[in-house]
Amino acid sequence: MRIKDLRWKGMFIWPPEWSIRIERTCEEWILIDVRLHKDREPYYIDIEAACNGNSQGGVISLENPDHLETLYHILTDNIGKTLTEIGGIKIGF
Repeated sequence: MRIKDLRWKGMFIWPPEWSIRIERTCEEWILIDVRLHKDREPYYIDIEAACNGNSQGGVISLENPDHLETLYHILTDNIGKTLTEIGGIKIGF
């Protein structure tokens, strides 16, 4: 399964749901930061991406906290890559 195929409560998690709805004027967003939050349930990952000098934040959740931690490590290893590239990464749980 690829990251872009992952779902949470039936909805695709990639690319993340952005905190502010903006027009998609940018072809390729670049992953610039990832933070894992395990201090309360549900566990989630904060993600930040940038394009054309603009940055945008979003959140990723998964039902299984172990899967979320695995995803977090993959994302941190891919900071600086486009969201399209990251979405194509195969992940096995």
